[in-house]
Amino acid sequence: MVYRGKPSSACAWCRSRRLKCDRKRPSCSSCLRAKRTCTGYRDVVALSFADQTNEVIGKARRRLAKPAVDSSPYSTSTSMSTFSTTSLILDPSTVTDDQAQPGPLTLHHVPPPIKDDGVAFVLTHLVGKGPSYDAHLYFLPALLEVDSSPAVMASVNAAGLATLANIQRCPRLMLEARRQYTTALSQTNVALNDQARATTDSTLAAVLLLGIYEIITCDGSELMARWEHHIDGAMRMVELRGTEQLQTQIGLGLFMQLRSQFALSNIYRKKPTHPLLLELSRDAPERRGQPNNCTEQLFAYLTQASDLCARISHGSHGGPTEIIREALKLEADLIAWALNVDSGWQYSVVNTAPDSTTDSPFRPIYGDYYHVYSEVNSVVIWNTYRLTRLVVHEIIGAVSERMCQISKESAQYQTVIQRSVEVSRQLAEDICASVPFVFRHSGIIGPGLRQASGGMFRLHWALFVAADCLGSTPQMQEWILNCLDQIGYNSGIRQALSMSHLLRKGGHLEWLTRDFRRLEVPPEESGANSSDISIQ
Repeated sequence: MVYRGKPSSACAWCRSRRLKCDRKRPSCSSCLRAKRTCTGYRDVVALSFADQTNEVIGKARRRLAKPAVDSSPYSTSTSMSTFSTTSLILDPSTVTDDQAQPGPLTLHHVPPPIKDDGVAFVLTHLVGKGPSYDAHLYFLPALLEVDSSPAVMASVNAAGLATLANIQRCPRLMLEARRQYTTALSQTNVALNDQARATTDSTLAAVLLLGIYEIITCDGSELMARWEHHIDGAMRMVELRGTEQLQTQIGLGLFMQLRSQFALSNIYRKKPTHPLLLELSRDAPERRGQPNNCTEQLFAYLTQASDLCARISHGSHGGPTEIIREALKLEADLIAWALNVDSGWQYSVVNTAPDSTTDSPFRPIYGDYYHVYSEVNSVVIWNTYRLTRLVVHEIIGAVSERMCQISKESAQYQTVIQRSVEVSRQLAEDICASVPFVFRHSGIIGPGLRQASGGMFRLHWALFVAADCLGSTPQMQEWILNCLDQIGYNSGIRQALSMSHLLRKGGHLEWLTRDFRRLEVPPEESGANSSDISIQ
């Protein structure tokens, strides 16, 4: 599918004469004056997008048939025939950032890239479908139909071309992506300096997509630095837009997409939730017509976890016992949420025998079971739940470990730690069990979904947290690191590779460990009985 830009809706006579058509009914004024029969007006929405899959494939085959090297700025020394059917799966142990070897697992079909194909790639592979507001970039097609500003078009193209460049290992394609990114930055700054355009949907969408570009091109130790810059800018725009942004479907979709990123970044940075974010979130369900939607409850628990992390980091908590009690209350709420989640979000568990005879360098199933979901959005919801509980148990484990060092009840706190380790391991295994569905391993779970790539943008964060949680084992971590490599190389999300590199070098998330090294216990708590904070 290719976005053609905004076409003219004028009648055939006015288009051929390059006249301004007033589009009156039943005939425009120009045709009346010329005493001609007016042909009528074109459907702008229908003309905005066109399926050019066959044309693209035909062009690619013609290029491959030529013995000479393609002089296009998008040409690459890598054979394009590989990408006409599947993307590559790589062996992480033998792959560098600039070199890849093909492997047996197929993630998704990626057509050969051509000039200006970034927008088409994003619309085809990165936009989630369905009525869910949690679907990745679901609002984008509607936005491009009504407001294809230079800023949003350049940012979409930059994100799409960068993803293709990473998958293809094509430096020239990445160069074009960077040019589009530079254009997007320039056009976004122009829009932000224009009072009338600064708070439009297209300008906010451009900022969001610039952040996605940073996730796609993330390199080295700057795991989130550049992405955070765009996220913080988007939060300031959300403040300026106020409650009016919830009155349209596009504005509401933008807000729902951004608030998830705000919440996740707050947990990582240990920042409190912005009050306006909570206020708008209270109004959003009524706008969506889903006042009791389970995603709203889960978002509330996610913000509670980030706020608790922030208070602990800033030293504004009520003491270790109070921290554990609050964490256990949040844990109980999350368990209750899982027991009462809407039936449409439920998943099934498929048991399978471990395969020790496979020749593949990476087996897409960890352990002896995997999950099957109704859609990718369900995976995102459940992994957000698991990630939130993992953070809660990191809090419990960190506080209990410190209490073991300075309290008289060390044995009982050791029991609390062990229980958190067991729960964390189960949550991490469930995150691993969601991977086959997102990867769409057709030989195991059938044909899968056509729009799985969007789910990758949240899957790698859940895997990152699971790899370094209390319950993670060396075997589990190695499997997760291979998953992150697969996501990075095959979906083009280099942030996943940065996560893998960080953990392979011995780095750790250290959610709260550093904050508790200086934790002191009030005298009245030093001999407190820990039985009232044990995990059931």
